[in-house]
Amino acid sequence: MLFNSLLFLVFFPAVALMHASVSHQHRWKVLLIASYAFYMAWHPSYILLIVASTLVDYVAAHRMADTDRKRKRNIYLAISLTSNLGLLSVFKYYNFFNDTVVAVFGGSFLPKSELLLPVGISFYTFQTLAY
Repeated sequence: MLFNSLLFLVFFPAVALMHASVSHQHRWKVLLIASYAFYMAWHPSYILLIVASTLVDYVAAHRMADTDRKRKRNIYLAISLTSNLGLLSVFKYYNFFNDTVVAVFGGSFLPKSELLLPVGISFYTFQTLAY
């Protein structure tokens, strides 16, 4: 869904109206569902990426909050960082590094990736890391 499309012209006011009509404690749910719907409008199968990222970070944050042991909190933080930066690396930087290996060494044992770069992967990765 493009920002200048007719679909977005309907989608945005509908989400704004729903957001305004629910209580403050449930507004995050409206925004989460709307964000997923917006993301799925671009490429439905990539919703698995953002849902996986959300779940990993949600579980890691709750586990970190439930423990007083610094070592355990650091482990959950490392899991969150590794999963989010791993997704970003695979989709955004894999071909760059693979092309660099080919240029430096004259060949690579890894195939070139044909994955389509998900919209906003850098944004939601670094937003997740900011909190």
